[in-house]
Amino acid sequence: MHLDIGHMIVSSVVHGLVYDVIFKTTRHLSIVQTAGLAIVAIAAVWVTAKIFGGKRR
Repeated sequence: MHLDIGHMIVSSVVHGLVYDVIFKTTRHLSIVQTAGLAIVAIAAVWVTAKIFGGKRR
């Protein structure tokens, strides 16, 4: 039980830090630029998963 709470706390802190970086990075961008950046980032993650990920069935 204690490990679940610890994991939840660490996960919340990490997510908060990630969101902070994302919002600070995209603060000066327009909506269109932010959407374009999101599309590029999602595509990069997808390609990386395809290259390095195992085959699933």
